[in-house]
Amino acid sequence: MKKNKFRRKITAIVVCLSIAISSLTILLLYRKAIAAHKEELRQKLVAIVSTGALAIDAQMHSQIPLNREGVETAQYKELRMVLRQIRSANPEIRYVYTMVKAENPNILKFVMDAEPDPKLISYPGDDYDISKFPNMRSAFNAPVAENSLHADKWGTWLSAYGPVRERRGADDKESKAVAIFGIDMSAKKFIAAQAGLRHGALLALIISILLSLAIGTFMANAVTNPIGVLVAATRKVAKGDFSRNVNIHTKDEIEELGSAFNSMMGELKKLYQNLQNSFLSTIYALSEAIEAKDPYTRGHSERVTEYSLEIAQELGLPNEEIIIIKNVALLHDIGKIGISESILDKPGKLSEEEWAMIKNHPIIGEIILRSVEALQPGISIVKYHHEHYDGSGYPDGLKEKEIPFMASIVTVADAFDAMTSARPYRAAMTVEAATEQLKEFSGKQFDPKAVDALLSLLKKKPTNFQRLEASPMNETGAEPL
Repeated sequence: MKKNKFRRKITAIVVCLSIAISSLTILLLYRKAIAAHKEELRQKLVAIVSTGALAIDAQMHSQIPLNREGVETAQYKELRMVLRQIRSANPEIRYVYTMVKAENPNILKFVMDAEPDPKLISYPGDDYDISKFPNMRSAFNAPVAENSLHADKWGTWLSAYGPVRERRGADDKESKAVAIFGIDMSAKKFIAAQAGLRHGALLALIISILLSLAIGTFMANAVTNPIGVLVAATRKVAKGDFSRNVNIHTKDEIEELGSAFNSMMGELKKLYQNLQNSFLSTIYALSEAIEAKDPYTRGHSERVTEYSLEIAQELGLPNEEIIIIKNVALLHDIGKIGISESILDKPGKLSEEEWAMIKNHPIIGEIILRSVEALQPGISIVKYHHEHYDGSGYPDGLKEKEIPFMASIVTVADAFDAMTSARPYRAAMTVEAATEQLKEFSGKQFDPKAVDALLSLLKKKPTNFQRLEASPMNETGAEPL
């Protein structure tokens, strides 16, 4: 989960920014579309009232009495027919009417109404409160439409008004508005169009969110994939693999970072090689110091290491464990540095006290290597390479799976080389005799798996284990050390 955390953050940031930008853009476009549609409708209504007001005879209109009897006058009836013709020519229009000023500035008086339904007829002289419709008073000066919709018990409307002027002569500027001509258009179509735009905006928003997710994921991958390559390479380096270079082609700072990483790997590889060479030199020096104490075992550590590596590879051990064996098997007897040469070189049988001192060399070796951090993984080889599979070994009397398997491998390799090498107290065994000893003590002194692997190698690669012509073993025999 942690390895995807940065990617999720980048994706979330990109997606959120994309959604925010697209949402704001869609909202602005939606509002602009609504405003444009409303303005287009207002201009259409203004054009209708401008034309309709010209069709009304202002002098005849002024002759209509402002009372209920006014509806019976010839002037009312004639002009009402004009209003109905205007409404018939514009199906979108629901109501048409005329009004004149009253003494109260917030009141206008109805004059004519083209509505045929008696319930909705406004009689001449009826008051109408225009406090909520300020544009109505300004309509005496010029045609105008309301800026917003208004609702009443009959529905929702958008209205426009134009001045009804006296018959004009040559001087248009001197004409006087005696009334206003008003129209109310139902806003159902406008509201439906508004809903359609809203649905379109919502659909566009959903599409933009999906696109934002896709783009965010793509951009996050574009940013994090190269970083992931660097992280993977860094982890390889942490495990000691300095051979990995990264190939990043992003043409930006991340590509420069990849190039810097590759350069750093080159320098680290050189540094690691130098450290490894120094480390191996130290190991070889320690190995030489061990064998200098016991001239009869010269070359023993190298051979034990070679045999142990052969067995480990035959058994398919992981590369990490093979490297540990390679580095530590050379030092499996380093504890003998703390054992007197008189004991190590003694040609006769060791006393119990001397044998007890010999048995201390694995613990002495552990103490010596304890402070060497690079050798920590293999200290068990040094400490336990004399433990026996049946629990009869030393220093802790471990048995079977209690014994680290790498130590069991070195135990078999150590015993095989010891048996096929001449010692002060006995002659060297032949490979055949040593083989029989391994078979005899398999499952007792030695781990059977390690013995079987060595026996298999002796058949497949006999020349790798015949370093010299061994002398016949003395008839009394001896248990391998």
